[in-house]
Amino acid sequence: MQDCDVRPLEILGAHPLDFDCSMKSHTDDGPWPQALAVCSTLFEADERVRSGVLETLDSVRADLRLWGPTRPLELAGRCRTAAYELSFAARAFKRRAFAAAGLAPETMTTTETFLLGSPITSNGGLTAAI
Repeated sequence: MQDCDVRPLEILGAHPLDFDCSMKSHTDDGPWPQALAVCSTLFEADERVRSGVLETLDSVRADLRLWGPTRPLELAGRCRTAAYELSFAARAFKRRAFAAAGLAPETMTTTETFLLGSPITSNGGLTAAI
C-alpha cells in the first residue's frame, strides 16, 4: 500500500487496507471492513481479489460495491446495478478527490453506477441488497 497514493480515497472517507493483511485477518476472524469497494477490472484480473469478493458475497460480512467499465458475468444474479445521483456535498468531496488524484475536473460525473452485492441465501434466492 505504501506505493499507492490513498489521499483521494481518504478524502472520500474510505480507509484503505493492505489487501494481503486484510485477507489474512478475514481468515483469522480478525477485523474485516464494513464495506468493500472493488474495481470490476481488478476483480477479473486478480484471482486473489476475485476470491475475496466471492467470499464476501458468500459470508455476508460486508456491503459490496463494484465499479468500472465491465460487468463480470460471474456476478450475474448475485449483484444488481444501481445508479446514484451525487448530492452537492458528495460532488464537492469528489472534486477534491479528483484534484488529489490529478484527474481533470471535466471528466467528473454527477451520477455513479455500481454493482451492489446480493448474498445468496441458503434457499438460493437473493437477499435484499444494500
